[in-house]
Amino acid sequence: MTRILFILIISILALESCKPTKKIQTAIITKKDTVTAPVANNAKEDSIRFISETYQSIIANQIKYTTFSAKMNVDYVDADDKKYNVNATLRMYKDSVVWVSVNAIFEIE
Repeated sequence: MTRILFILIISILALESCKPTKKIQTAIITKKDTVTAPVANNAKEDSIRFISETYQSIIANQIKYTTFSAKMNVDYVDADDKKYNVNATLRMYKDSVVWVSVNAIFEIE
């Protein structure tokens, strides 16, 4: 009896949840309320202006540096599938020197 009642309740809930969607009777935004953006006369000129503005913002945000230093953890796997975990330090002087220092097992450089 409880099984039949359980199945009946589940089937009623399933049928109740499968109602068709209602259509909207009125417009949410009328056509007179919308604002249209002005259209460019020439799409090519608009694209060139966009590219130029983007390039100028990249140049304005460029970082000026003379030195760079970073520490890295490197996971290395050789041809024999041996895995090594080493620490490396990278130091650079702009347009001059690149120095990489690698510390392996037992902090041997």
